[in-house]
Amino acid sequence: MSNPTFNLGNHRYELVQQDLNWADAAAMAQAQGGHLAGLGSEEENAAVFQAVTALLKGRAAPTAADGGAAAYLWLGGSDQGAGAEWHWQDGSAFDYNNWGYGPWGQEPDNFTDPTLAPDGQHRAALALEAWPKGDGALGSAAQWNDLSQHDKLWSLIEYDTPHHVLKGTAAAELIDTDPRAHSTVDGGAGADTVRVHFTQDSYLFSQDAKGMHLVGNDADLDLSNVERIRFDDVAVAYDVGGDATGGQAYRLYQAAFDREPDAGGLGFWMATLDKGHSLTEVAQSFVTSPEFINANGADLAPEEFIVKMYANVLHRAPDGGGLDFWKGIMAAGHSQAEVLAAFSQSPENQAQVAAVIGQGFTYTPYE
Repeated sequence: MSNPTFNLGNHRYELVQQDLNWADAAAMAQAQGGHLAGLGSEEENAAVFQAVTALLKGRAAPTAADGGAAAYLWLGGSDQGAGAEWHWQDGSAFDYNNWGYGPWGQEPDNFTDPTLAPDGQHRAALALEAWPKGDGALGSAAQWNDLSQHDKLWSLIEYDTPHHVLKGTAAAELIDTDPRAHSTVDGGAGADTVRVHFTQDSYLFSQDAKGMHLVGNDADLDLSNVERIRFDDVAVAYDVGGDATGGQAYRLYQAAFDREPDAGGLGFWMATLDKGHSLTEVAQSFVTSPEFINANGADLAPEEFIVKMYANVLHRAPDGGGLDFWKGIMAAGHSQAEVLAAFSQSPENQAQVAAVIGQGFTYTPYE
């Protein structure tokens, strides 16, 4: 069974679900290119504990008899060796600590017992619950305790991960990202797609004024000026606004055929718009398509066409003023394609379709 991982900033953490003493846990971490976790701030401690708690839901981690029978994870802290002060596995001193405390005293206390801790307590561990178990008189969950190095516990390995800063150009681009890193991507102008490794459900997705953010087990990404994301299992378009080509293609499909677009066709027409073809050009392909003609009829009179547009796009009959307006537009020489494009981009239709695509929509990329 593979160990679960999570990313925080430029660090990846692996929750090792093997019962190991501290020395074996530290050796495993080093052999895998990391080190037992060192927590350098209150913010990091809180974020790590929150992530670990989520991963451990429904799993029972081993307990330490000399730690009040509570469950713990090995950290990289020790007070043995050079200087005999508390330091991390890489030799750096503690700049921050979160030792447990309570009515019974303060950790670390170097408790020594012939059976439970014959050579004292000289290794740091992250508590997953209060201790002693049942009353918490010495410490709480997320605090640290010093334990016997012989305890068999699960551990937390920390890896330093690279941080890539990627900048797009004015063109529409496919930007690949590192599956084991923190990536900051500014797509620039154009309809840019970021290639994200692993499946969509491998990431927690959020969006704010700065852009889109994905946090996964092995990688996390901060995206700005990026319109689309391509996961291993699905492609999602977030360019849904009025002038964005993704939203334009989706709305035109819905307007012309009064149905949800098929993913492959949608991807093709998105690519067509991305290449610089106008919405009216695409609309012309739609109104001359067999599907449109079979559904609406051929050689429609202007009024017949306008009534169809109201029904297909706005799902209502035209009001008198609206009907006269569009009849005037067509009498002035504007084509069916131009009217279809205008209906699809109308504020009324944009508001209707926003309820469906406002959080993005899936499509099949055309290459």
